Amino acid sequence: MGAKIPFCLGWLIVWGSQLMAQQDTLEAKELAPVEVHAKLEQALRNKSNITQFERDSLGFYGAAGTSVDAVLRQAEGVHLRNYGGHGGIKTLSVRGFSTQQTTVSINGLPYQQPQSGVINFGQFFPEGYERLSLSRNGSTAAFNPLGGNVDFTIAPQRTEILARVGKGSFGEWQSMLRASLKKGKTALQVGYHFLEATDNFPFDLNGETGIRTHAAFLQHQYQIYLQRELSPSLELSYLATGFISHQETPGAVVTGNIASEAGEIDQDDHFYYLKLKKTFHSKKKWVPYSSSFWVNYHYNQLLYTLRGNVQQYNHHGGFLQYQMAHLWKRHRVVTHLQYRYDYLSGNQLAIRFQPVASVDRTEADAGIEHQVYVPIQPAKGRKWSQKTLFRLNYLPIYGLLPNLALTSTYHHHERLELFAHAHQAYRIPSFNELYYFGYGNADLKPERVQSVDVGGLWQPGEQLPIRVKASVFLNRTLNKIISVPVNPAIWRTRAIGRAHGMGVEVALEGQLGKKGKWYYAYTLQEAVDATEPDQPMLPYTPPELINYGVSWTKGNISFELDGHYSNWRFAFLQNTEANFLPSYHVLDASLNYTGRFQTFTYRIALQGENLTDTNYQVIQSYPMPPSSVRVVVVVKY
Repeated sequence: MGAKIPFCLGWLIVWGSQLMAQQDTLEAKELAPVEVHAKLEQALRNKSNITQFERDSLGFYGAAGTSVDAVLRQAEGVHLRNYGGHGGIKTLSVRGFSTQQTTVSINGLPYQQPQSGVINFGQFFPEGYERLSLSRNGSTAAFNPLGGNVDFTIAPQRTEILARVGKGSFGEWQSMLRASLKKGKTALQVGYHFLEATDNFPFDLNGETGIRTHAAFLQHQYQIYLQRELSPSLELSYLATGFISHQETPGAVVTGNIASEAGEIDQDDHFYYLKLKKTFHSKKKWVPYSSSFWVNYHYNQLLYTLRGNVQQYNHHGGFLQYQMAHLWKRHRVVTHLQYRYDYLSGNQLAIRFQPVASVDRTEADAGIEHQVYVPIQPAKGRKWSQKTLFRLNYLPIYGLLPNLALTSTYHHHERLELFAHAHQAYRIPSFNELYYFGYGNADLKPERVQSVDVGGLWQPGEQLPIRVKASVFLNRTLNKIISVPVNPAIWRTRAIGRAHGMGVEVALEGQLGKKGKWYYAYTLQEAVDATEPDQPMLPYTPPELINYGVSWTKGNISFELDGHYSNWRFAFLQNTEANFLPSYHVLDASLNYTGRFQTFTYRIALQGENLTDTNYQVIQSYPMPPSSVRVVVVVKY
């Protein structure tokens, strides 16, 4: 890791001599245009379609767990696909969409894994992020997610030093050290996180009992973020983040054959970007009030060892991105240009089923986004906003791919918000789907996703401190990429599938007096494979999902309880008894003591997961851990 980030430290040296000496010298006349823009941005934001989680001052999100999936699964419409234990692959499915149709961004910039197209959320630790946001249809000129997007926000808000250590069941050790500086025109954050676990937990599954072996996990994660105001109208941002991990992958537990496919995965992942933002203060029409330029580089190396064979992949990718934002009266127009390049080398690649050493892909897109904010009856707090997005994506192998998104929102006194959204977007096949030896198909067409949803948000007021959110959604996927047998021993990808989904989401949250909070999220959905005449259920898409929780604080003591229920589902498209997975219900809790000693604030947390010791599996033949405990100590200066 040290060999790959020397230039990260270079930026710190350049600015280091000025960090503590800067004073806030902004004048009111310089802030005035920015304040107007900020108010308009807030008015146009569609809150009904975004679920946000913000950490508290000690880095806690109010959920027991070591990775971001423990936080995100509290949201409605989300199903976590978990292979079990620390480091076990954890992917998200939103509203019945496939895991490859759930995208990820860091500070609003796309974070991609073009090799497989799947993001493993188990490799992201929540304490390193100021905010986690799940957007179900938050299309922008720069980004058009298919089945939802998760954004990780790194943005230091205060000057502090945070240290964290923890010890848990099944050989778990964790530690974190993060220093943040927020002073004058400079914001800086440097962090390091370490997690290790043996994951040797007992299991009773498929008629087999034993101790899970060959499941150890080790990961180092780092972050360096710098934001600097170079002048009243010019801002620089720099981010370097990544991880190095080693994961032993236990095999599936099947009758008479325990862990027969155990392997190992070594991964090295680094994500960098540099951003320059220029703000213009002009009263002329259509003069850009901001102009931003990004440079991104993403490196990922994967070594997969199975039965003595080593599969190696090296991915180099990145993009150049330019964006202009215009503000005129109640209108906001954003134009976006991006050029992306991905290069993948490995020993399991093929084109037309002939081995090759490497493949690459170039991609360009341009988008324009228009938002308008119209006060209908200002005295009564009635206002309406409309957002229209049109984006063209170009790849030499596919030509032009049009993406369109429309969102209308009506606000009434900040208590009622109604919205309607529709969009169409494309998913580019992953490198594995195109070129994996003996399986890929270089002639694949992109998947086309269409989605419609309507809903609303209601907040009665202070006399009844609750918040109710509900929505109905329809979606379908055309040219869905599926595996098709070409003979009894060989399967290959084909873009011939169709999938349909529909459902209802309801989310409620409120306060319990002045010391407590609660939430309840319910999802009723149906996702089927429309390719087949009998329209079987899609794998791992339960008809019902329920997430709920309660928290209470009294003095220095706080308590949090979270429950998660998933209905039955099937592991494969063959909806047979052999592929049937029963429902499960798990409870997690945390008991915390928070105190102060001189200038230090500290917290001692006792966390428990799967308190009822539920014996269950999310992914067929992969057991989930039984009851476990963790003690965490956090100190803030």
